[in-house]
Amino acid sequence: MVLVVEDEAIVRTLVVDQLRELGYHVLQAADGPEGVDILNSSQVINLLLTDIGLPGMNGRLVAQAGRTCRPDLPILFMTGYAETATQAAGFLEAGMGLITKPFEMEALAQRVRDTMTQAPLRAEAPSGPAKAPI
Repeated sequence: MVLVVEDEAIVRTLVVDQLRELGYHVLQAADGPEGVDILNSSQVINLLLTDIGLPGMNGRLVAQAGRTCRPDLPILFMTGYAETATQAAGFLEAGMGLITKPFEMEALAQRVRDTMTQAPLRAEAPSGPAKAPI
């Protein structure tokens, strides 16, 4: 199951539709808090695909919350800002990847596969509620 967190409805719909065409089961969230609620649920999540530049709670905070309750969760960040992509090298941990928007759907498919296979894949639900990021 892939969780897509993207505030731009058009981008979110395109990404979700493409992932479904590739055979993935997909959940979606329109903002960070909604994404964190899903991450804290009993739903199996195999990959978090989140925009970095979400309003309010940004994608880095969503990822931090996800890793709190699901330490081995693979995470793929999306960004439309080249500067953000350049800075990303400093915060990407094991099992994290980055793709810069706009991207071809084939490139997205490859990055999703790469990110999911680089991380130890543990699909279980979280063991308890995540603590809110500071």
